[in-house]
Amino acid sequence: MASLKIDDYSRQVIDAYRQNGSHMDAPTARSATIAAAATIVSDQGRASAANAARVAKTAIETFEKLVRDGVPLDKARENAARSMTQQFDSQGREITKERDRSNALSY
Repeated sequence: MASLKIDDYSRQVIDAYRQNGSHMDAPTARSATIAAAATIVSDQGRASAANAARVAKTAIETFEKLVRDGVPLDKARENAARSMTQQFDSQGREITKERDRSNALSY
């Protein structure tokens, strides 16, 4: 399975969400963006649809929170992408859960 560049994927998801939001209400834009992004990544074999959807959902939520907190759009996009690289590995799995699972198996 090819790997997923989490920061680039997060930026693409946020860009698509912003574009969709220009002609859809926010909940519809969010759902459509997550579904489309996850399907594309899964079809390309870069991550499972569930993992890709989790990354996309978290990226959008992080972006939205930063914007609500007054962070300018471009900076919010970059900060959200950076945050995703700290939370998810190249397969879209949550790093802390993988680390916890690995530690539990080592005992």
